[in-house]
Amino acid sequence: TEMKNKPKLNHFLLTTIMLFLFLTAFGQSTVNISGRVVDIEGEPVKNALVSLIYPPCKNCIDQTIIGYKTNSDGIFFLDGNYANPSKVKVFIEESVPDGYWSPIFPSYLILGKLGSFRGIAISKNSNNQLGDRLPTVRYAKILIPLNLIMGKDTTGTENLRLTIKSKDVLVANNIIFPRKFLDNETIKIVLPVFDWNLTFSYLDKKKKQVRKLLKIVKGKLKIT
Repeated sequence: TEMKNKPKLNHFLLTTIMLFLFLTAFGQSTVNISGRVVDIEGEPVKNALVSLIYPPCKNCIDQTIIGYKTNSDGIFFLDGNYANPSKVKVFIEESVPDGYWSPIFPSYLILGKLGSFRGIAISKNSNNQLGDRLPTVRYAKILIPLNLIMGKDTTGTENLRLTIKSKDVLVANNIIFPRKFLDNETIKIVLPVFDWNLTFSYLDKKKKQVRKLLKIVKGKLKIT
């Protein structure tokens, strides 16, 4: 009888241990984060998107990114529940100006490949008052004349595509240019203030693929 009860007892202990490990692994802490987004002159930035970024978990089907837009005073308040709050980072993105194309999307995910855009680390404390912070992503408005890409014949923009790299890091791959952002034969685009290589490609009248490389230096188009 004693031997027969041992497997049941071992099974009970194993189940209890697994349950304990499960609850421990999924134990979460609440973090509260507040601050104010300002520009380089110290003026408040309204409508900046502030997000809490957390490394993706291995067994998650979906992961929610908590975001908040700053008010007219540039102030934001965020809170979330995390298993390891010290891994949370705050990502602040300026709003995209109306009428401009932002080809790097979602920025918080893609730009994380680059060290300059990995967000603000927070402390292990439950309450984090960050004070005044510059945006992680500051956008530069860039106007690109269509003839700089396609020459005199600017027809065929329906197949115009764009690839963006910073050195060897790919952040946009062969994406179609939305023609609604073409104004008076000029492409209206916004990019984070940084150095980028833009490769536009299209098919000419002979159905031959043409590529044009443009360089953006610190948010400004460099014409060589």
